[in-house]
Amino acid sequence: MTLTRDELREELQSALAPLHQALAMLQQDVTTLRLEATAHTRVLDILSQDVRMLRGAVNDMAKESVTAGEMEAVHHDLNRMQLDIARLAARVEPQR
Repeated sequence: MTLTRDELREELQSALAPLHQALAMLQQDVTTLRLEATAHTRVLDILSQDVRMLRGAVNDMAKESVTAGEMEAVHHDLNRMQLDIARLAARVEPQR
């Protein structure tokens, strides 16, 4: 059976229709992921700023009657939190 040019075009369009729908769905998913990544990046930026402010507050506390060991423990916790934020940022950034 030989198809005419119009029949072949119709066959191809019918075969490609599901692919076009799948592509449209993927485009929507990628857009959603980009929006989520942007939101996560903003949250991580805020958390990073909070860590910097906490460091300043901890340094101010150190001027009071707090032991060096207590200050070291707080700084250790802040360092760990900053590292966790950096890891989260590394996971979020590639999605952009």
